[in-house]
Amino acid sequence: MLYIIVYGIVFLIFLGAPLPFQIVFMIINIFIPDPIPVVDEALMAASIIKKLAGAERIIEFSNENPKVFKIIIVGMVIVFGIFIKMLIS
Repeated sequence: MLYIIVYGIVFLIFLGAPLPFQIVFMIINIFIPDPIPVVDEALMAASIIKKLAGAERIIEFSNENPKVFKIIIVGMVIVFGIFIKMLIS
């Protein structure tokens, strides 16, 4: 029972991980025996495909609306800078 709970927590961490880590985790998971043989690999593959599709939409948006995309990036940098400044002071 504890093994399944730990496995579930690790899977939730996987869902929040960046794409490169997800790919590494999936490769490792393929070689580790687990209580649910194919289901977890299918869910991991679905999560990776979803993240790749999201990245494709961002690239597509940036190509269709270059000015708006640049404004969004500048806005994000400004907000990030303000956030860092608030943390420092």
